[in-house]
This record gives sequence, C-alpha cells and structure tokens, in this order.
Amino acid sequence: MPGRNGIELLEAVRERDPDLPFVLFTGKGSEEVASDAISAGATDYLQKATGTDQYELLANRVRNAVEQYRASRRATELDRIRRLATEVNQVLVRADSRSEAETRICEVISEADPYLFVWIGGVDAETDRIEPRESAGKDDGYLDDVTITADETARGQGPAGTAVRERRVAVSQCVADDLEFDPWREVALERGYRAAASVPLDHGDTMYGILTVYADRANAFDDDERALLGELGDDIAHALHSFDLRADLRDERQFIEQALDTLDDIFYVLGPDGTLRRWNDRLPAVTGYTDAEVAEMQVSDFFSVDEHERVAGAVEETFATGEQTVKVDILTADGERIPYEFTGDRLTGSDGDLIGLIGTGRDISDRKRRERAFERLHDATRELMRATTVDEVAAIGSETATDVLDLEVNGIHRYDSDEETLVPVAWTDRSADILGGTPPTLPVEGSLAGQVFRTGEIGRYADLNEATKRFNGDTPFRSELYVPLGSHGVFIVSSTRPEAFDTTDEALARVLAANIEAALDRVEQRAALRRERDSLDEFASVVSHDLRNPLNVAVGRLDLARRECDSDFLDDVDEAHERMETLIDDLLTLAREGERIGDTEPVGLAAVVDRCWETVGAADATLRVGTDERIRADPPRVRQLLENLLSNAVDHGGDGVTVTVGECAGGFYVADDGPGIPEAERDRVFQSGYSTADDGTGFGLDIVAEVADAHGWEVSVTDSDSGGVRFEVVGVEFAAEA
Repeated sequence: MPGRNGIELLEAVRERDPDLPFVLFTGKGSEEVASDAISAGATDYLQKATGTDQYELLANRVRNAVEQYRASRRATELDRIRRLATEVNQVLVRADSRSEAETRICEVISEADPYLFVWIGGVDAETDRIEPRESAGKDDGYLDDVTITADETARGQGPAGTAVRERRVAVSQCVADDLEFDPWREVALERGYRAAASVPLDHGDTMYGILTVYADRANAFDDDERALLGELGDDIAHALHSFDLRADLRDERQFIEQALDTLDDIFYVLGPDGTLRRWNDRLPAVTGYTDAEVAEMQVSDFFSVDEHERVAGAVEETFATGEQTVKVDILTADGERIPYEFTGDRLTGSDGDLIGLIGTGRDISDRKRRERAFERLHDATRELMRATTVDEVAAIGSETATDVLDLEVNGIHRYDSDEETLVPVAWTDRSADILGGTPPTLPVEGSLAGQVFRTGEIGRYADLNEATKRFNGDTPFRSELYVPLGSHGVFIVSSTRPEAFDTTDEALARVLAANIEAALDRVEQRAALRRERDSLDEFASVVSHDLRNPLNVAVGRLDLARRECDSDFLDDVDEAHERMETLIDDLLTLAREGERIGDTEPVGLAAVVDRCWETVGAADATLRVGTDERIRADPPRVRQLLENLLSNAVDHGGDGVTVTVGECAGGFYVADDGPGIPEAERDRVFQSGYSTADDGTGFGLDIVAEVADAHGWEVSVTDSDSGGVRFEVVGVEFAAEA
C-alpha cells in the first residue's frame, strides 16, 4: 500500500463516507493498531495469519459488516418513509382549504430526503397541458422552462403524462439515460434532478391532480418509495375530495341563506343563553331596526313589557320540550304592534347537546294562506328527504305546490340532455283538464321554460301577451312562474288568471324548488354511491388476492429463513408482515362494507363480546362483562365494532389493562382503566388515519364509527370511572326476550 498505511486509508475513506463498512486486514497487528483502527472508525479489525482459514474468516466479517450496513440503511429508509407519511397526513388533517393543503404538502415533501422539488398540477381539458398549481423546493424557474402534457406526444411520455393516462405511479429512475425524459433532460439535470416520479391524485372517478417529485439521485424510487407515494396519493386525493365536498356544502349553505332572505317571514336562531345569533333580512325590514342595532338587542326588546314573561316562558319551553308556538305582537322601532306567530324548534348538535333554538315568525294579520303554505313546506321537506326516485321527488313536489301556492296548475319538467328538451314528469290532474291532455314537451331553445333553465334565473310572467305566447307556444295560461332546478330541469307554476303570482308565491316556489333540487341531488348521489360501492366490492376482491398471496409467500419464506439462520432482523420482518396483514384487513373492511349493514337480528352482547375477546387474544388483559342484554344488529358488523373497541383498549390501555363492557342509557359501553384520551384529542379519534401508536393504522375507530352510523347508532368517547377511556354506543334497539 504505497504512500499510506491502513489507518491513513481508513481516515481518507471516512472523510468521504462516515458510514461505509471498512474492515482493516493487516499483516502487522497489535492491540495499539486495533485500538487506532476502531478509534478511526473501522467497522472491524482482523490480523493476517498463515493458511486459508483466515481468509474465510475475513469473508465472513465482510459479509456481516455489509449486512449490518444495509439493514441500518433499510431501517433508516423505513423510518424516513413513516415520518413523511405521518407529516403529510397531519397536513391534510390540519389544512383549512384545498389550496393550503396542496401548498403544505409540497413544502413537507420537498424538505424530505431525497427530494429536491415537488409540484401539484392539473390537466387543462382544452389544451391537454398539465398546469402546475402549487410547488416547493429547488425550482430555479424549472416550471417556466418546461411544457408537460397528458397526450401521446413526446411531451406526454414522461412520468406526469403517463400517470394521468394510466392512473398509476410513473417514474423515471435515471433522468440522464431515460429517453422518454428527453424533452426536459437538460433543464432537469442543471437543477440536480436525477430521478422523477408522478402520482395521480384520483378518488373514485375523479382525478384531482398530479403530484410530481424530483430526487437528487438516480434509482431513488424503489418498490417501497413507490408504494409510499401511491399511499400518499390516495390520502391526498381523499382529502381534496373532502375539500370539494365542503365547498359544495358552503355553496349550499349560501344558497339557503339567500333563500331565507327572500322569505316574507322572519327567520331567527337563538343561542342556548337566549341571545339572538342569526336572522334573515325580514327581521330588520319588519321592525325598522338596522342589522347593527339588531345585533345589540335582546329578544325582549322586540316585544312590549307586558309580553316579556310570556315570550321568555315560550323560549324556555322550547329548550325543554323541543318545540313551541306562541302568538304575540312584535314591537317595531316606531312603536307599532304587528300580530305575529313565532314557532321555535330545539337545535342540537350531532352529539345531541343543545346549541340553540331555530324558528320563524309569521305575520298573521292577513297571511293565513302563508301559514298553511309553510306548514306544508315543512312536511314536504321531510317527504322529499325520504324520496328515493326521481318520479317520487317529482310527485311530492307537484302535490306540495298545489297545497302551498293554491293555484290551478303546476308541475316539473325534467331536462333530457339527449333531445335538448324539457319533458313533463309530474303535473296536477287540473293540467290535463285545461290543456286537453298531457303538458307538452318544450324545447330548451325556443321556450320561456328553456330560457330560464339556461340562465338559472327565476322567471315570472304576470300577463302573457301574444308575443310571449308565440315564444312559449300556444297556451291557455295568462301567468306563469318558472323556477330552475339546477341541471335537473324546471319547476313550472301556471294560472289562467293574469297577475296570479306575487313575491310571496315566488319565494315559496323558490324554497320548494330548492328542496326539490336538493332531493334530486340526493337521489343522484345515492345512485352514484351504489355504483361506487359496487366498484369497491370488486376492488376488495382484487386487493384480497393480489396483496395476500405475495404476503403469504413472504411469511412462508420467513419461516424457511429462520431454519437457516438466527437474526433479530427476522423478527423485524415478522412484525412488518403482521403490520401489513392488519392494514389489509382494515382497508378491506372499509372498502367492502362502507355504510351498509345486512339484516338485523337479536344479538346477545355477552356472547358476542366473549367471541371477540378470543379474537383479540390479550393474554395479560382482563375482560369483565356486566350485561346480558340482547340488541338488534347485523351480527358480523357488530362483531367488527366490538373487536375494534376491545383491540383499541388492549393496544392503548397498557400492561394488565382491565376492559369492561356494560349497559348505559340507550345502549352499551366499552371502558378500560388505561391512561385515557386527552379531551382535546377526542374529536379526532374517529377520523380515518388518526392513531397515537407508531404502528397503528388509524382505521380501527373509523370502522367503529362506520358500523355505528350504518346501524343508526351514535358513538362517543369520554372518561371511564377509573380514569381510562369509555366509548358509549347509544341509539341502540334492545331486542325483546326470546
């Protein structure tokens, strides 16, 4: 070894790589040399000797050093993958908007080794270009210098275009050599990008974007890395889907608020302390106070002193009994007294706790018809919520309009996209009498109903003249009201009387139409959910086969490996297999079962708990069952619920935990004497993916919530008597004794 000795070579190697295995094999050894070698960072030390045995020993030392090095690197990689997955899921849980979630996801991933740059984009349907939305990391104008498409051209053959077309994780393991990365190779290598991967962010039939990451080294995306990216893609897509749902809910809430402001009745919400929390525009319009003044007033300020006690009693009665009606004069800013009838309903949260009172105030001086109308609308809303088909929704809507508007003819025209027409689906019997048969099918182009449908604006014609008749076709009606039902069609009210509709009729029709549209949306959503569940069933079968078979092979090979060698690393592999089995079981449960339950039947709690406890297999835990009640439930699903609650208690309760199952008001509970759950965390425990354990899947309590919801039950978490956790399941139907 000219120029340096072994120790000097070791020191030179350590300057470049502090972890590379290094075995010092020396001919002139001593304890001092061995000590210097170990101090300099040698992995092992061996002195030469005569014969070939020493070379076999050297080979064995080298193999051991390399295996230890690789195992350490592997453990580090797995730990990095777990940390990154946890950080991304925490971002998804904490983000308040889709944009915030995408921005933070890019930041978190770009800061993780070996990634340099991350961006999320979407496909422009007109140009087929993939346009970036958010990015983070080492960019240096990269996205400004490249064009990426999802088509079959050369700029669509990279990872992003492939991921879009084939709905899979697509990678370029070596940017320098990958021919399909040729359009972007030069600008990528300039920025240190050596490998790239793209992940489709799709949920159901909808693609929410593409996640693309760039690594600082070639071959960075092995099987584990691709699996990680695939799982992250699923989690991100699910979160983006949730944000879209929230946006839809906000739009619906805004629409409802606008609809409430069009009412001639007062709408109000009181807090649990009796203070005014919300109101529609009608309250300041009737009373003469401004919104700012209303915000500073007490409920009693709207009534004369002699009515204060009666109004306060009505509010308290509503909180106590759930609903109340009181007729009382409202007092305006000018001192005028207007007779009103106020109705209130107790307002509770999803947990059943009181959050206030919601109600309306009706002018009953000369509005008796409106009183009847809103009562019918209230009933119709519930009927529409229970409707399961388009025809049923249309029939309820038509019947309700007859009662509410007290007019001669009304009905619903459904939009036929194939024919570009509005087809009558439900009309009153009076329609046939006046029209001499079924109402006509109307063209979208060339009819008044079609023009409202196109613009989405309500149309009211007080006196149809000859010009509008020609536009709308021959009709005996003099007044018509057209209310669009979104993409579903148009709600039409007609009268042979001129100027038959006032603003009240228009408001009532608008509210009814909103309920009809919401009901039609629910019908379509239920149909879509049924299709999605069918797809999930098929997916579950594929997953069961494609994941379990290779896992079983791996388990078998592990048993064979244990016969040939004894290593602690094999225990790690065994734990990983068990972890994979748990993940597969939980994912398949969610995919296959969803919110469905089968036929219910009497189920003995004690018996099913005992069977579940055998499955949990907690040798150092104690089970106490304090109930012999029978409940009506789907046996397989209630076993899932109880197995997950029992497993949760055993996994988190600590050594020697005692688990108790007993009765509570309206149901049963599962409690333990473990460390408990902090109150600040309790609202999150049922969220999918939430877990406090390093090896937890986060699906166990999500499955509990799914099963409870499918039965119509409610599940909540609180403290047990011993300071541990107590899960209560209420709303349960107890079965009669056999």
